[in-house]
Amino acid sequence: RAYKNLGLVYVQDGNFKKAIPTISKALELGVVDGRAYGLLAYGYLSEEKYYPAEAAYRQAILIQPDVKDWKIGL
Repeated sequence: RAYKNLGLVYVQDGNFKKAIPTISKALELGVVDGRAYGLLAYGYLSEEKYYPAEAAYRQAILIQPDVKDWKIGL
């Protein structure tokens, strides 16, 4: 959870180079959270890494299908 929160801070600061590995680490450690995938997707999108962004948005949608932001991101 700490990695996810730190990743959120990095996203809010626009520091996507740090956000991506931090949020990825949270997911590796077992965080199952649509928002974490959504933040990861946004970070990838901001770095113009479109394929990983799409994959992360799709994971976010699987976990939180009612969140419109994930569908808009796709």
